[in-house]
Amino acid sequence: MLIRTLAVLSFSASTALAQGAPSSSPPSQSSDPASASTTPPPPTEDAHPTLRVGLLLGVVSVPRPVNVELQAKLWDWVGLGVSYTYLPSFISDWLLKLYNINDVSVTSSSWEVGLRVYPFHGSFFLGANLGVGNVNATTTGSQQAATADVTAPFVAPRLGGLWIWNSGFALGTDAGVQIPIGNPQIHFEPPQFQNFKPLRDAADRVGKSLLPVLNFRIGYFF
Repeated sequence: MLIRTLAVLSFSASTALAQGAPSSSPPSQSSDPASASTTPPPPTEDAHPTLRVGLLLGVVSVPRPVNVELQAKLWDWVGLGVSYTYLPSFISDWLLKLYNINDVSVTSSSWEVGLRVYPFHGSFFLGANLGVGNVNATTTGSQQAATADVTAPFVAPRLGGLWIWNSGFALGTDAGVQIPIGNPQIHFEPPQFQNFKPLRDAADRVGKSLLPVLNFRIGYFF
């Protein structure tokens, strides 16, 4: 009887201690969806936008210092452009004197379409322009008035870089060479001036020769 009483007391004591001990399991987290944060992640800027369109103006441009280009850039892979360039006579006259061509004044202009490929998905590009140039040479001084006119297609391969900031401001530079296509004819007016050497040399030098291409441009892209 004594042993049974001691066993009952021991069992009662162990049960009381087990009920009073603190639980070691962590509190369960609420599964209420309302308690979860509803703040969306901050938007990230597309590093390679589908399309950017911009206007570039030549600061330094050779062979024609007036240079304006409208360009579209697709996925930072490909660029397509349309440009107009112009060489005023006060610059061409000075250049002709370097080749000892006198008594002639020249103006030149071109319309061009350009293709750019960005192989590294960045600023560096390889490309080429295909265009049609016009050169008009006119006698000056005491010579009888005469003109020589050349309209010639050309291709201008080039390489360079185009940097566009998040603000839209852009800087571009490229270098290459302008290569005449075919052997365009020079039209003289009056025709008897076709043997006037300064006039022919001026038309040949500007309209039918290899010319260096060098551009440094600024612009803005949307």
